[in-house]
Amino acid sequence: MLAVYNEKFLPINLGIVGYDQAFPGSMEALKKAGYDKVWVEFKRQYADFRASQTSRADREGAK
Repeated sequence: MLAVYNEKFLPINLGIVGYDQAFPGSMEALKKAGYDKVWVEFKRQYADFRASQTSRADREGAK
């Protein structure tokens, strides 16, 4: 996925190509490279992390 990002998104970020014309094709290439699977796994791991954290209010209430 990093190779696709560097090829497709880096020129957008640097202003070499226009966002409006390049973004749709770039997202399509990223999805073909497995972006959706990575995003789902990222969200799962983040939700697990957040669930394992106690809030400040919870910690203060336990004192």
